[in-house]
Amino acid sequence: MTGRMPLRDEEITLTVAGIRERPTGFGVGRFAGGVIVPTGAAEAIPRLGFTTVRELLSSSGRPPEYPSVHVRAKSMRDLDDVGAAIEDLGFGVVTVVDQLEEFKRGFLIMDALLGAVGTIALFVASLGIVNTMVTSILERTREIGVMKAIGGSEGDIKGIFFVEAGTIGVTGGLLGLALGWVVTRIANAVANHFMRPEGVPPTDLFHMPVWLILGALGFSILVSLLAGLYPAIRAARVDPVTALRHD
Repeated sequence: MTGRMPLRDEEITLTVAGIRERPTGFGVGRFAGGVIVPTGAAEAIPRLGFTTVRELLSSSGRPPEYPSVHVRAKSMRDLDDVGAAIEDLGFGVVTVVDQLEEFKRGFLIMDALLGAVGTIALFVASLGIVNTMVTSILERTREIGVMKAIGGSEGDIKGIFFVEAGTIGVTGGLLGLALGWVVTRIANAVANHFMRPEGVPPTDLFHMPVWLILGALGFSILVSLLAGLYPAIRAARVDPVTALRHD
């Protein structure tokens, strides 16, 4: 391999002009180095000219060059024009908008996965409600027969089991909301703990508005009522004579 490896000790004297604050946020400056020097001084500093082994092997025999350059636009409206101009020069461009789009795609994939898991959990919970109520019907067959023998209608029997299904939904919804609130509080405390050293002020990353709480509770009740529909119809169709003979 031809060329000279730029690995040698050199000493350069610089004057400290100031100390900047720790960068915060998620911009380009967040990942910048700890020292900022003028362009002329930077050109005088010997540099490796590579950041990966692949760049080292492909840059053999060539003078060191910058692998990337950060360009700052005056406003977000200029990003597209500046990016297009740089691409016209033959360079690859990755803008903040592109990074945001990548984040959005990542969150969409995460939402889809969580939605799939939630759908499976919802189906399993519905089966659990159906199984619980059918078991309750089998255990209370004689009780159902007595209610129908003293004048209870099919509508009354359905109403009783619908109320029980709704109670299961309310209880499950409240417990789920309580568990979700506890988990989000813990996650918010952990996130703020790691962001505090970076100078980021405490932030509430998870918000549960009233409409979301009421919607989740109403959806839980709706699912429970739908799951209790078959057991309620089955209980209402129990023959009172057979039920009274049930041991």
